[in-house]
Amino acid sequence: MRVLLLVLTLTLVGAPACHAPVTITTPQGQAAYTADQVTLRVTELEKAAISANATAGLPEATTRTIVQFCVSSYPVLRAVPSGWNASLQQAWASTKQQLPAITNPAIVAAMAAVDVVLGVTQ
Repeated sequence: MRVLLLVLTLTLVGAPACHAPVTITTPQGQAAYTADQVTLRVTELEKAAISANATAGLPEATTRTIVQFCVSSYPVLRAVPSGWNASLQQAWASTKQQLPAITNPAIVAAMAAVDVVLGVTQ
């Protein structure tokens, strides 16, 4: 129940990240805002993976796979703030296929938040 609540909370917190505030009116501003929100969620995932690994809550190989995805995402988000979505969705799907079943609640929640900002429905 606690895991479900944590995932639901992070999902709801992450959900508005897909839409820029009404004060950001230009397409470029909206794209930059969304890219920033994705960067924040990816950073949260990276930090959660490193933290879980440090306390033996996530195997080294799994941590490495997650962190490699995160690190490779940053240049894409920075270089193409309006065209990152397809690339990162594909990279995230590929990364998730490489991962074993994850039961650590913090990692499950962080992954769900990344799913939300990337618009992944699975």
